[in-house]
Amino acid sequence: MNGGWVMNKKTTIPVNESSNGSQYRAGLVTSSEGGKFCVKFSDGTSESFDYAEVATGVFSILLKDMPQKDISLWPLSSSSSMASTARLRRQMRDKLAAIKESVSPKPNAAKKSAPSKSAPKVKVERSVNVKMEVTKEPMKPIKREIIRSVLYVKIDLDEVTTNTPMKKGVRSVKRLKVDAGQWQEGASIEEQHNESQDSSDNGNTAGNKRKAKDFPPGLANVIWCALNSPEPQTGANLLRNMLCVQNIVPPVHLAQKLMDLIKYGPKAEGSSVYFKDPLRTQLASSYACALVTASSHLVRKDDSTIFGPSSWDDVEVLLSQSIDQTENTISGRRLAQALQMAACGSKLLSLMLKSELLRNDFSSTSFTFDATSMKCMPTVKVFKSEGLRNVLKAVVRHTTSCLIRHSKWILDHDLNELSQIERASAECCASEAKTCLESLGSVVCYTAWLFCAEERVAIDHHSSAIIVRDEFLSELTRSIENLPEMSSRKKTTFTKKVKLHFLLSLVEEFAFPLQDAVGKMIGLEDVLDCV
Repeated sequence: MNGGWVMNKKTTIPVNESSNGSQYRAGLVTSSEGGKFCVKFSDGTSESFDYAEVATGVFSILLKDMPQKDISLWPLSSSSSMASTARLRRQMRDKLAAIKESVSPKPNAAKKSAPSKSAPKVKVERSVNVKMEVTKEPMKPIKREIIRSVLYVKIDLDEVTTNTPMKKGVRSVKRLKVDAGQWQEGASIEEQHNESQDSSDNGNTAGNKRKAKDFPPGLANVIWCALNSPEPQTGANLLRNMLCVQNIVPPVHLAQKLMDLIKYGPKAEGSSVYFKDPLRTQLASSYACALVTASSHLVRKDDSTIFGPSSWDDVEVLLSQSIDQTENTISGRRLAQALQMAACGSKLLSLMLKSELLRNDFSSTSFTFDATSMKCMPTVKVFKSEGLRNVLKAVVRHTTSCLIRHSKWILDHDLNELSQIERASAECCASEAKTCLESLGSVVCYTAWLFCAEERVAIDHHSSAIIVRDEFLSELTRSIENLPEMSSRKKTTFTKKVKLHFLLSLVEEFAFPLQDAVGKMIGLEDVLDCV
């Protein structure tokens, strides 16, 4: 018999049989080889079964999805007797009941009321209010409760008179399921997977944070292909909806792919050549920033943070994008795309530091670098493992290089001399270059604060200011030598502007003492007083 009709259909396979009934596993028929059919279950495992077992499970699913009134119309053998027909239907009903119990167990039955007291009727309606009345007590306000099964339960007390006392107790409707044949009809495996994780919404917390849900099995690769495609907005919208509405976060390997896309740009599947796509980069960066923001109230099941750098290489690439991505590019559309990519990376790095240190008091430098806190601070952990003194030098060096390389767009630049087409690209370059410098300056502020916390000194202490000054002046001297020849007067003016813009890039309020200290060391204390 040709078994092609069962391909790509849901089926149920019995797990074990006992006197109390059978338990079943739900899966999807994916392929066939010889007389065996491969079934992939929701937990990711696959097994092969005979055609009879697979076909029986497919028929069971089809019968489950049919309305109860139409099941009697299902064709049976014309040679069977009425008794055998009734027996087969009874066995089928029992099997359907066992399947539904195995997919989602029923909640524990409530204790039965006393025979002399009649319990109020419970009827299923599409309503959002759960009205609870208790006699001989003041009227209580309407209580709203979220019903995960999307169906709402309204307790009908219309027939209960005020003279009839009610039995007091607590009625839980959060996990209430309705009769078989009405709940979860047509529900997919992914929906049942989400339903099984409902308990992680409230109960499991790490400190003040809740546990995030994992992606349903097999969905991560599909969504990644949608995000890394010519129309990435579809995958990006789905990812943001899953995060904001259902607290579902991507697995670790998908988060690393997202970081690589922000670091190097997208690439075609199976290719090692990266290219620039501003739309994909912007959408990936926005979703990554949403993950970082969600880390303030969500953690993974192992109490680790949702998104962050895995090594110093991730941080260093984000710091150097404004230089590495703009090599051999002076102006035009290509430079604007490269600066847009660099701005996305620097903003993400700044946001990761800001989110991880959000709960600290920046007016003081008291901070503990313990293993427990570092688990939720991957960026700070990478900085600490690399050495905060070395990291501070690297951040100042990359910030200075970005300022000098793109000084044409950051410093005063007259756009009126350009044509209309050139002006559009120039405005984009100026906007992205200034955003990149501001974000890198913010990273300098947070890194200096961490260094002072490690040294147990104030933010305005000369130790951090000296490191910033020495590294800035060293990179400034080296970069000016590579610039085209200019007169001594122009070089002096250019150097003063670069120093001022570097100090103004230290935008964080808690770093103003550091800004003043560095300004005095490089001879701009009078200029800062006028700003």
